[in-house]
Amino acid sequence: MLEYAAVASAGFLASLVSTPLVAKIAKEKGIVRPDVHKPGEPLVPTLGGIAVLAGITCSSTVACALFSEYRLQVLTLLATSLILAAIGLADDVLVLRGMTKTCLTVLAIAPILLAGYLYPAETGLWLYYRPPAPIVGRLRLTILYWLLLPLAVAGPANAMNMIDAFNGVMTSTTLISLVALVASSIVLGNRLCLVLSAILIGPLLGFLPFNVYPSKIFAGDVGGLVVGGALGAVAVLSKMEFVTMVALMPEILNAFYVVSSVRGFVEHRELGEKPTYMLPDYRLRPSASPRAPITLTRMLLLFGGEGGEVELIKAILAVQAVSALLAFATSLLML
Repeated sequence: MLEYAAVASAGFLASLVSTPLVAKIAKEKGIVRPDVHKPGEPLVPTLGGIAVLAGITCSSTVACALFSEYRLQVLTLLATSLILAAIGLADDVLVLRGMTKTCLTVLAIAPILLAGYLYPAETGLWLYYRPPAPIVGRLRLTILYWLLLPLAVAGPANAMNMIDAFNGVMTSTTLISLVALVASSIVLGNRLCLVLSAILIGPLLGFLPFNVYPSKIFAGDVGGLVVGGALGAVAVLSKMEFVTMVALMPEILNAFYVVSSVRGFVEHRELGEKPTYMLPDYRLRPSASPRAPITLTRMLLLFGGEGGEVELIKAILAVQAVSALLAFATSLLML
């Protein structure tokens, strides 16, 4: 356990130290976004995902030293994160179109495909690999698995980015999902998943104090894409696809409803109708327009009534906790 703690601690310290520096630089360069759910819409520096990436890099370095048998998987996870960080940085600075960003994130599967092609025995990604599933055992997906594989990173990356609408939501929901992955890994004896999860947990814990309500820095598209895509990479590399999919069900459903309701991949800045609108007291009300996108926030408001940002954050985290419990239950069915 000390080895896992060392991996997480390295990322935690790197993220904790680098986050204020990133916030200062972003503010000086004018890379800020208005916090639209607060009076006066204060400008908050973004690009916090760079600090998270710094933490992932440090955690990965320590993991390579302490867990040499998993060095290939750790470096593959790091390479995937670096590609997604470059895409997220371009989006934060240049503002990419929704379809362009989505297509670019598909390229982040390249390190996993390359590792699987060059080292099939070490990665377990054989041509006829059969992913494990609860109750039924290994599925006979064969070619279908490889056709769906590019979405394993791009899907969670964009889904996590879409749900990051309130202070600290992306960071907190990811940590809840990682708790489910760690618990499931212990039950299933999946040591690799524990190592890869520790690489992500430390940096997110270091970033969390600056990102929770009220946020001093936003993760930005860098953070959303890196964290979501990294979770997808962990799922594939550690063979925890089904458990991770259940843990990320709120993000996946939110992304599905958004894409289906607007009929395509559209950047939030390009939306003609907003899913919610703000009242004078800064409480949110769901839009009644049939053309407004369907989102998790809009559905929570439809069922629970008007609510402020803090209330919505708590509701989203509660939904995420239920999903995490279901993910752990899924792992029990895989014994």
